[in-house]
Amino acid sequence: MKNPFLLAIFLVGALALQDTRSREEERLTFIDKRLEVVYPVIQGFKSLITLDPFKVTQTWIGSEICSYRGFHCDNPPDNKTAITVASIDFNGFQLFAPSIEGFIDQLPDLALFHANSNNFGGTVPSKIVNLKYLYELDISNNKFTGQFPTAVVGMPGLSFLDIRFNSFSGSIPPQIFGQNLDVLFINDNTFTASLPEIPGDSHILFLTLADNKFNGPLPRSILRSMTTLTEKVEQLNFAGNLLFGAIPDAVCMFLRENLVNFSLGVLDVRNNCIPFFPGQRSIEECAEFFVKPNYYCPHAWFHSFLPCRYSHISSSSASDFMPMVAPSP
Repeated sequence: MKNPFLLAIFLVGALALQDTRSREEERLTFIDKRLEVVYPVIQGFKSLITLDPFKVTQTWIGSEICSYRGFHCDNPPDNKTAITVASIDFNGFQLFAPSIEGFIDQLPDLALFHANSNNFGGTVPSKIVNLKYLYELDISNNKFTGQFPTAVVGMPGLSFLDIRFNSFSGSIPPQIFGQNLDVLFINDNTFTASLPEIPGDSHILFLTLADNKFNGPLPRSILRSMTTLTEKVEQLNFAGNLLFGAIPDAVCMFLRENLVNFSLGVLDVRNNCIPFFPGQRSIEECAEFFVKPNYYCPHAWFHSFLPCRYSHISSSSASDFMPMVAPSP
């Protein structure tokens, strides 16, 4: 402003407004000290939200944090008489914020964070590793970027991790498959490289890796111990990548006896480049992938398995081994 008088009025007004807000916060009475501590954290996050189509944040006013829409309170495990923010459910709110850093990681008693179908961006804050009670994290269908959120690796209480439909990239840390997770959904991102080995004693019941950019052979550990894994695994989904390799006879026989079909049962490998399996990528796509320069094919012994679909055929002509083709993705 060129007019010093108007500038002075603006500054005085801004300072008065800030002072009014401070005095209002001083007058707030909270039912528990833990709620008072997280109040400025919530208000700070509220100030970052630039789009709120359902007017959710209009309820984030005053000291009654347990009445804020999307916030749920309970007694923390370390003090059954205290009241704290125990879970957050923002599913479908379509809120827009550039980051959740400084928010989720500053709620020390948080056990559940469900925020699918919003417009949250940035990376997953590394300090969530300090959330000792967190056991469910769902940030699917947002705009998160960067590497796999390695902060979740080693979190002993985490049992549910859903990061689907974001823009995460890079490789998957092998340690995540050895955690006590029941659910691991990482499909529809842009993860690359080959899949790491998955322990035969993995605790995971639902594993979805579909529609990324994984390449290379299906993990030997999955194929070698499938009959053991399927005693407890409900879903394995590898569809929509560039995986290849034959499926051992024993695995195929077990799956045939226990599943109606491969796409609706335990193992989903559609839209890859696995020979003799239905629903694979086109011959042209797979050919282009296999002739890439500097291509390295590990575990050559692995490809000597005869796929179960052709385990009793007598002819070995090229036409007999033509795989069924999936629609282009």
